[in-house]
Amino acid sequence: MASGLPQLYLKWHYRSRHESLIAFSNYHYYDNRLITFPSPQEHSPRFGVQWRYLPEALYDRAKSRTNRAEAEAVTAEIVRRLSDTEECRRSIGVVTLNMTQQLLIEDLLEEARRNHPHIDPFFSNEQSEPVFVKNLENVQGDQRDVIMLSVCYGPDQQGRLSMNFGPLNRIGGERRLNVAVTRAKEQVVVFSGLRADQIDLSRTKAVGVMHLKTYLDYAERGPRAIAEATSLNTAADFDSSFEQDVWNALTEKGWNVKTQVGCSGYRINLAVCHPQDAGRYLLGIECDGATYHRLRVARDRDRLREAVLRNLGWNIHRIWSTDWWRSRKSEIEKLESALKKALQNDVRSPSAAKPETQKSEEPKIAAIPAAPANHKNNLSQNHMEELVLPRTLPTLAGQQTYASYSAETMWGNANDFYEKKTDKSIRQALLDVVNAEGPLAYNRLLRSVAGLWGIKRITAHVEKRLESLLPPNQIVMDRTENGIFVWPLKIKPAEYEIFRVSAEDDPNSRAIDEIPPQEIGNAILAILQQQISLPKSDLIRETACCFGFKRTSENMQAIIDGVIFSLCQNKGCIEEEGNIRCTM
Repeated sequence: MASGLPQLYLKWHYRSRHESLIAFSNYHYYDNRLITFPSPQEHSPRFGVQWRYLPEALYDRAKSRTNRAEAEAVTAEIVRRLSDTEECRRSIGVVTLNMTQQLLIEDLLEEARRNHPHIDPFFSNEQSEPVFVKNLENVQGDQRDVIMLSVCYGPDQQGRLSMNFGPLNRIGGERRLNVAVTRAKEQVVVFSGLRADQIDLSRTKAVGVMHLKTYLDYAERGPRAIAEATSLNTAADFDSSFEQDVWNALTEKGWNVKTQVGCSGYRINLAVCHPQDAGRYLLGIECDGATYHRLRVARDRDRLREAVLRNLGWNIHRIWSTDWWRSRKSEIEKLESALKKALQNDVRSPSAAKPETQKSEEPKIAAIPAAPANHKNNLSQNHMEELVLPRTLPTLAGQQTYASYSAETMWGNANDFYEKKTDKSIRQALLDVVNAEGPLAYNRLLRSVAGLWGIKRITAHVEKRLESLLPPNQIVMDRTENGIFVWPLKIKPAEYEIFRVSAEDDPNSRAIDEIPPQEIGNAILAILQQQISLPKSDLIRETACCFGFKRTSENMQAIIDGVIFSLCQNKGCIEEEGNIRCTM
């Protein structure tokens, strides 16, 4: 730019998986020229900009030029996330507005890693995206799923606020701020003891400070502020009468439909709200209206745009205006089918994302095949809600108590877990746990064995180590729709006729996705032999209750329903007029 060379702007923005992450910069730095894509997770707490106001946080302006309360809050949040089985999957980066705050947070994290050894692997360069701590000056080019922004500056011990914000006061400071707030792919968490209304712009002319004030206001008030500021035409609900007719057809059938979803020049014409989760969209509908025609080339209109949206998690359904006018009834039926399919796939999604870590040459068990992903889910709408189970079933034929593996002492410690000298011990531990608990879920096996060496978190490094020591000739691996299960060689799956329930006081009781489908199937058959015939919804309730669950989630219902479907396919039971009956 300084050399006067011709400029070419890249307009499509891919990194941010939520528009609120880029909306501020699009408005202040890119003149709303960036084409961004709306997220189906509109109000999810896992996405977007999150505000963490720390009124007790004070800036030590006179001595260290740090904000210790902010640094401790950032460190505590990192430890919390890395200790959570779901949150630890998301990569983390920390950005500070000055170097001294960066060094303080690095020191606190070093101490946290000593006190919480299970988080240490997340800082290793062996990770594809290890945790980093950087400041405004050196964060260019980095990106992570979650960025924690430590503002640092704020009132001092006397309550005075200096208008010196370090690099932001210099010429071009606003560009450094822009870099800092656009490093996140999913979420920015702003830690600050300073609020926007405390910054007095009459005391400074620095553009960077002006933009910091605006960003703090944006972070505190939420994405709606920028969405409103960047809206191109908030009065326009529909691009065309065709789009309005589609909206009318959906709302008449009871669907909640939003129009023109998005912040930038690109909007999704219609978005159907998820019926059980108001913060998410179930389906995005593309109509060939004004937004479609604004894109000049077919590649953008028909391929790239939809590919980006699907990558962000959208389910997309396209309706052509010519098809709509020629065969409105048929298009409505296709639309309803797309909505039902999206809802069904969403119900089954929690059980679909299982790690694919097993070797392909190992044998598989086929006693109860996994249900096809597209089989019909006949659960009624009422049973898709959480259900309170009223009682516990009496002991059934084939019912036994699940015995968790227990060791009198630890087998080692985390320091020698990776040493070659422990190979034999780890291999024996794997075999002992499988023989004691098998069949058992693969992830449960990894947790049990790693725990014998004091390791509480299963990282990719730990999993790779344990996988390399599995004794393949003494165990059998089985991939199912709900995960991988490990069987002792001495147990014949085709002859397996028991199911195991956890003792009431067992702290290590199994989750539903840790129970092999063979056991769930055996419990279902035992219930049907006692009850003769049950409606599917009641059978699901009784099966969940049989395993000691007090409530049933959508995921639990989907897993049990899948086993019922497989049993019907194998002629173990039959469905007649909505009732399930045992045929064995």
